[in-house]
Amino acid sequence: MSKKKKGDRGFRVKGNTGIQKAQIEKLQSLYEKWEKECGASGSAIGVKSDLSLLDIISQHGIVSRPYTKKTVPKDKGASTIIDMFDEWINDAAIIEKADVIALRQVIKKLNEMRDSDTDPRNIKFTVPKIEEVEPNGVYDDDDVREVYGHYMTPDYVAFRNILAELPNSKTKKETDPVNSTWYAEGEVGSGTGRNTAKPPMWQALFASGGTAPVSIGLYKICEEAAKVIKTATIEEVVITVDDDNKGMLAKDLMEIPSVVKWVNKMVGTKTKIGEGINPKTLHWKGRPMQAAFMSETFDITGVNSKTIKEAAEFDEIVGTIKSVKFKISLRQVRKLASLTKNAEKYPGRDVVRHISKPLKKSMEGLNWKQIIGY
Repeated sequence: MSKKKKGDRGFRVKGNTGIQKAQIEKLQSLYEKWEKECGASGSAIGVKSDLSLLDIISQHGIVSRPYTKKTVPKDKGASTIIDMFDEWINDAAIIEKADVIALRQVIKKLNEMRDSDTDPRNIKFTVPKIEEVEPNGVYDDDDVREVYGHYMTPDYVAFRNILAELPNSKTKKETDPVNSTWYAEGEVGSGTGRNTAKPPMWQALFASGGTAPVSIGLYKICEEAAKVIKTATIEEVVITVDDDNKGMLAKDLMEIPSVVKWVNKMVGTKTKIGEGINPKTLHWKGRPMQAAFMSETFDITGVNSKTIKEAAEFDEIVGTIKSVKFKISLRQVRKLASLTKNAEKYPGRDVVRHISKPLKKSMEGLNWKQIIGY
């Protein structure tokens, strides 16, 4: 048995079925690379904690899903956009409107954060100028630089090591400063280093290539996810048309041009019968037409896909419907024929006949097969 594609997501809603197809391959590749790179922790990202970048991002409010499919217990907090991507990629979960809302909100928040005071690249520190620090670690308040993005500069490391060598010091020695691209320095009040540093936390959110440890940030992944949503389709759709008035009925189908064309062809014109009419009795071939209709795939190009989705109760599922098949009751097939106005129902009987010949007042002489349209 062939393995199910990650982009194919089968579903059933109240007897109506379909397969959501999503072009997930590029998103999957980007996300899995991002997830692996965000596994960096400790000195690899310039922190003393054991938390990885992925841990930090997962706990960061910026990536919370503001609108989720299911109620989340308070002790677990809101699901994150990371959870959503995991569901899409690893579980082949159906992409729903809730996901669209969540994604838009996260993109909006990231756009608001970018280059603002809350952007990780603009987190500001003050670090003493090492050339102004005395051997005992004392320095004047004015003898500092502003540092954006990451505090672990060469001056900071040197200063901490001076303190570590003092008698009875509890300060631990530092090792090496972080990558110089992770921070940006400037004179106090100058703002020189704003929007230039590329620390790991910033990379995890906004990188667009050429950085380490994270080469592509979450924002780019969200952009790719938006493309997946935009191009998603719903295929192999089968909609039940029954007599319970809970879903689509024959009258709804006759709003679809391809259905109208098929039914008109089968019924014929006012003066000429179609292939769905018994030439001897002029009766609509009920069961044969039911089978023929259900085997047909109807193009809905030009029809509002949203209308079809609402009728099938697929409106919460992302994707455009381009074609559809119907599972239809015998009664609704008869109704289709009568809705053309070129066929009519026998009063009091479940039999539909072509109007090219006036209806006889008496049905005497017809056998039972003729009466029911076989």
